[in-house]
Amino acid sequence: MRGSLPLVRDERCRHAATLLKAHGGQLRIDELAAGLGLHVRSLERLFIGHLGVSPKQLARLIRFNRLACALRAGNFASLADIAYACGYADQSHMIREYKEFTGCVPGEIGSCDMRPVTGAPGTRIVHRFRS
Repeated sequence: MRGSLPLVRDERCRHAATLLKAHGGQLRIDELAAGLGLHVRSLERLFIGHLGVSPKQLARLIRFNRLACALRAGNFASLADIAYACGYADQSHMIREYKEFTGCVPGEIGSCDMRPVTGAPGTRIVHRFRS
């Protein structure tokens, strides 16, 4: 909706999330914090308080989103090529993270299907309402 208030009111948090998205999740958290004039722990508290996830977790989710879109597009020669293009250190790192988020490996039947999100016992759900 145009003209509505942003869900995250803290400008630093919005700016940091925008930077992470613009860099495809490939921004070091200590560099991000320094660029905003914050300590890494302060940035983590800010993210958890406003978004419910740490900056590192948001970066991983952004990178995984790029991976999922690239896998759906299917225009790559090998998994190693797509791992490199999406910013993973190597193919095994990409497969390990893919399995963590989806429960299966890339290429497995149904690996790109949506599945319900279930919370772990330590999961903290933060709801923010506009006032």
